Formats: sequence, structure tokens, C-alpha cells
Amino acid sequence: MRKTIGILTAAILSLCFTVTTQASIVINGTRVVYPLDQKDISVHFDNRGNIPSLTQVWIDDGNRDTPIDKLNVPFIITPAMSRVEPGKGQTIRIIYTGSGTAKNEESIYWLNVLDIPGLAKKAVPDNYLQMAIRSRIKLFLRPAGLSADGLIKASEKISWKIVNTGGKAQLRATNSSPYHVTITGITLTSTGGKTIEMTHGGMAYPNSTLDIDLPKAAGQVSKINYTSLSDSGAALKFESALK
Repeated sequence: MRKTIGILTAAILSLCFTVTTQASIVINGTRVVYPLDQKDISVHFDNRGNIPSLTQVWIDDGNRDTPIDKLNVPFIITPAMSRVEPGKGQTIRIIYTGSGTAKNEESIYWLNVLDIPGLAKKAVPDNYLQMAIRSRIKLFLRPAGLSADGLIKASEKISWKIVNTGGKAQLRATNSSPYHVTITGITLTSTGGKTIEMTHGGMAYPNSTLDIDLPKAAGQVSKINYTSLSDSGAALKFESALK
């Protein structure tokens, strides 16, 4: 098995240097949720390019640089490799092997899809470079009893306060739920009615806090409007006062 992976890795490297930087393989969705009470789940992707692509799919535990043959994650993917013709799609099955995960809160992994395009049939310039493209999206392993509605309620119940860390003012989001809450946008309203858009957010892990640097012009914050993401990647908008 390791020998096969090594050969494939060499092939990928050679393709990266012999073969546009635009991905042809597009995953349907921006995140994947695996309910622990299901035997398996399906993920679909399409080839929206004009030439066939070879795809390799794997899951990592957050370290994107770990070699595939060194990964230790509780999943099996089938098929792990496939050829996808232009205008066609491929559905993969992800199977949880039932080990190494807490049962009282979500765990997060990452689904990787490597798009290795074939050579175009028409002649290309000598300096033409076509590269393998890697897409990587979050995969949430969700214990039985947790639901999509629960994530929405958890997002709404995020509590906020301002803390001082090493002389730096930060906005602290406290997530007291078993869900991962992804915050994508924050608007601060000061006591004088001035609003400031923050261009960065982050992910509040289950039963944890997320600290975000405050802009120097934030002033005395009285209200926070924030956006989080649902299971489908839809924007959820909420409003909160500081605690």
C-alpha cells in the first residue's frame, strides 16, 4: 500500500510540473457533516473543466502537511481515487470506523480532494504550466443527539465580552455548546452609534473561547452583530450585547 502511495505521489509531482491553475473539480458544498448514527455519508463533486481529471480523496486531522500514508483518522473513503470525465461527476462514500472520537461533542477533520488534470488534446505553448489543485473543506463528526437546529441555537447563544490580553484589547466569543461555530463577520456598534466592520472572524470550538483582536477605533462597544455558518454554509445573522 505504501509503495502504491509513493508511486502516486511521484506521479502527482511530475504532473504538477508538466501539466492552468483553475480547479476543474468542484465539491458540492463548503463543509461536510457526518452524523455518528449513520453508517456512511456521500459527498459529490463535479468536473466542470474540458478535460478528464484524476482525483485523489483523503481526510486529515487538521495538519494539512501530514503525508497520506502517515495519517491516522477513523475514516475509510471509497473510491479514494477516480477518473472524472469533463461534464461528469463522482460520488464518494465516507465510512466512520468507530474509534478515536469523543462522543459528547463534535470533532473536526478535513476532507481533501486533489484534482490532477490530464493533458489537453490541443497543442499548448512550451511555457504552458498546468498544476494539480487541492481543495480542502471541513468535515464535522457529530455525535447522535446533535442536530442542524442545535447548531443554529448554539450560534445564537454565543456570548461576547472584551478582554485585555498582554495590553491588547480583544473581543472574546464564548461557545458553551458541543458544536463548532464558524464566525465569518462581525459589526461593532459603539455607544455613540458608530459602526465598525471587522474583516476577520474564526471558529469557536466546542466549550471553548475565541479571541479576536479589536480595532483601535472600536471605542466603547455597546452591541455586536455577527454572522455564522449553518451546516449548508448559509449565513446566519445574530445580534448580541456585551456580557
